[in-house]
Amino acid sequence: MNKFVSASIMSTLVFTTLNHCKSRGFNSDSDVQAVIENQDWYEKKIGISGAQNPDDMSTAALLDVRGVGDSGVDVGPMEDVPQLWRADLSFVNLESIVADSCSEQNSGVDFFFRSSLAQVRKAIGAGFNVFSVANNHARDCFVPYGPNITSQNMASFNDKILWHGVSKTDEDSNAEPLEVYTPRIKEFLIKGRKIRVAFAAIAIQSWSMNGVAQIVSSSENPNKPLITKLLTGLANADVDFRMLSVHTQDGSGNNRQEDTAVGYLKAVGERFIKDFKGNIVFGSGPHTKAGVKVVNSADGHSGVIFTSLGNFIHEGVSAHGDNILGRALFDIETKQLKTVQVMPVANGDGSVTFLSTSEASAPNSNFTWSRNTKSFFAQFNGLNTPNTRGNSCDEAKLKTCLQFNGGAPCYEKWGCKAP
Repeated sequence: MNKFVSASIMSTLVFTTLNHCKSRGFNSDSDVQAVIENQDWYEKKIGISGAQNPDDMSTAALLDVRGVGDSGVDVGPMEDVPQLWRADLSFVNLESIVADSCSEQNSGVDFFFRSSLAQVRKAIGAGFNVFSVANNHARDCFVPYGPNITSQNMASFNDKILWHGVSKTDEDSNAEPLEVYTPRIKEFLIKGRKIRVAFAAIAIQSWSMNGVAQIVSSSENPNKPLITKLLTGLANADVDFRMLSVHTQDGSGNNRQEDTAVGYLKAVGERFIKDFKGNIVFGSGPHTKAGVKVVNSADGHSGVIFTSLGNFIHEGVSAHGDNILGRALFDIETKQLKTVQVMPVANGDGSVTFLSTSEASAPNSNFTWSRNTKSFFAQFNGLNTPNTRGNSCDEAKLKTCLQFNGGAPCYEKWGCKAP
């Protein structure tokens, strides 16, 4: 089933969460697995229309987080849309400035990208509630200065969304504003629970852009003190969930999957999850999909890095089918990673089409993908351990794990109930 999708439903045709299924009375593991294996089964059994109201999932036990790649520019693909069912946290990388006008464009850029406030409102109406505005186009306008006008305009949506990446600054100053290296926090009401989320977005490119949370890859490294400040702010925040966006560009054109900037993205992402309590990283910039990696942290949880989601709704980027929508499901109480899923996406003409898995390849990963007609996915039970045991406890493996490692992760790893 290859459906044409406008931005209005870009977060709608992903698989409905397993927990939604449970909230509708399908509690067995076989029923839950059937939702992942067969979306048509789900549509026939309870009807996709039942998923249009997020409040219907108030008893669900999973936090549904999704992200799409490079989007933006005022071309109108999101207008006149109903508010359809969405993920709990729906991320979009807005690769542009946010302004209704620009008096003086940056003459040093080959492509000028501007999204109007109306365009952002349409994206919000389509279900997006987490926005990155840190990217190499954040300075496409000099009058008004890109980071200043984008920061001012995005602040007008503070009651609706969580965003990060730029702040007001003196564009002629050499001193970077500390505000942009402070994460933003927002409380969301998700499935009847108040969940506080901390989010930060950074850009990695070979030139400096004052007012943007950044690493200048030509002269700085991933351990830049201000980046450490930002990651420490994320770790120390009084929140339930932590997200990071990283956009890369080093001037080498499309398919920049293994350049210096992408290497920095991977390093910062792993550091965020391992040492700073990170849960998920959404990467962008190469304009094509790149690898997915599950990372174990020092405190016993796992997080996931989507190195590059590729393109989405954006008239200024090339059209192709090598993109993904990235999705991760977390236990809503413990925030432990349970499922990683990607849906292949083709972009073009101000719209997207979700592809079947027969038309696309899975991203590289450090785990094994399963597949159905619409997505590649993997389920986890504990620390980067695919959950192939269902609810059975492997007592022999548990005993060995406890002997050499000890602690609660052993019980979860081998499907056993902790005492």
